[in-house]
Amino acid sequence: MEILYQALAITGMFSLIIVSHEVGHFVAARVAGVKVKKFSLGFGPVLFRTNVRGTEFVISLIQLGGYVELLGEDPEEDVPQQEVAQSFRHQPVRNRALIVLAGAFFNIVLAIFLLTAVYWSGISVLAPEIGTVSKGSPAEEAGMLSGDRIVEINGTHVRIYEDAIRVIQENPGVSLPLKLQRADNVILTTVIPEKRIGYDALNRPSEAGFLGVSPKGTKTVYRQSVIGSLKTATSKSWEMTSLVFSAFVMLLKGQLPLADLAGPIMIVKTASQQMSIGIENFVFTIAFLSVNIGVFNLIPFPALDGGFMIFLLLELLRGKPLKPKTMLLIQRLGVSSLVMLVVFVFYNDLMKLLK
Repeated sequence: MEILYQALAITGMFSLIIVSHEVGHFVAARVAGVKVKKFSLGFGPVLFRTNVRGTEFVISLIQLGGYVELLGEDPEEDVPQQEVAQSFRHQPVRNRALIVLAGAFFNIVLAIFLLTAVYWSGISVLAPEIGTVSKGSPAEEAGMLSGDRIVEINGTHVRIYEDAIRVIQENPGVSLPLKLQRADNVILTTVIPEKRIGYDALNRPSEAGFLGVSPKGTKTVYRQSVIGSLKTATSKSWEMTSLVFSAFVMLLKGQLPLADLAGPIMIVKTASQQMSIGIENFVFTIAFLSVNIGVFNLIPFPALDGGFMIFLLLELLRGKPLKPKTMLLIQRLGVSSLVMLVVFVFYNDLMKLLK
């Protein structure tokens, strides 16, 4: 029963991310006055098909993709004269660019929405209580003791352990005012984080502050107001977007191995693991994956949204669009390369599973 539950949840995860992306294209097209011929989710056997106001809606069995078909999107399509105003390729470059970018934008909006809901409902976090203090560390020199609760550091009110760590890491070698709660007493002191080389999620080295403490491990539920949750979710989504974008840039530069790419198999495995930990972790996984899909589609590669943006940029520079045959040839090469990448990623996933 648990396996069925996980399968349904993961299917729902993929569907939600795909729907958000395609709804972005759909809404932007409708706002621009472009006719949407087809809105399709998934591939394989068709489960549902209907027609609403001239748009065919299709849902297929395997929820690992989707697309929105617009009138005039195919450069060789003959558009009836009476429908030219609703044709995609007859729109100004600005309108077409907004339609293309809307998919990725809605992926990020989905991440913000999901994270806002999580922060508002409350997340389980570490309380800012000290467990152990390393000998000879900046924390010991500042007089910190096991059991102390960090109340404020460098003027920042500390609500969760992560708040204090963030300030420490961002201020190596800087004298920071520190307020501690020790039993019924308030202790005022200063601490100078030691300069050390740390590594981020992409294994990039950078200078960071080190305090020399570990958390006590006390868990607390941290809730925020709707506005506070929205601000935190937006900030977190931006961090995710920057991280994913940096990862793709490093891949293109050869600074990250292609073996680090994860496909559907590893995504399912990770999602299952996070789901077993708790719904909160699963929602964070959905948000991060949604950002991944959004940023991936902005890569300037044929067959992706970013590739189409290159076509639009060339059109602006040339004063006219590329020839339809040229665009189709480039897109077909792009699709072929994308299929090869998908095959490689599946193979890569299988090798990871077998290790």
